Amino acid sequence: MKLYQRFFLLGSNIFTLFCFCLPWMNGYSGLAYTQYDESGSIFIIFIISLIITGFILFWCIRIFILVITYLGLFILLIFLFINLDDIEYGLLLTVAGYILTIAGVRFFPENRE
Repeated sequence: MKLYQRFFLLGSNIFTLFCFCLPWMNGYSGLAYTQYDESGSIFIIFIISLIITGFILFWCIRIFILVITYLGLFILLIFLFINLDDIEYGLLLTVAGYILTIAGVRFFPENRE
């Protein structure tokens, strides 16, 4: 993985982690909403973001980053469409962060050295 790709992926994932502190629903942030979520999907999404950060920093395996990001985005979109009436900008920016991570993996060239 090239250095600029790693910086882009790390920046997009830090942006995703930062969006957990923004309001998601009813004025609660994503981290505060984990206490009120009975299904545990918000906590799973947060753990997936931390795992993506670990893969970017230490292992740099593109396919694992891509699969885990798709899994997190899938869970996040299900949560988004279930609660479509009372979402706020933090949840939408988290979706954008996952999409940026997918774009970073898909559109930067692979290192074939």
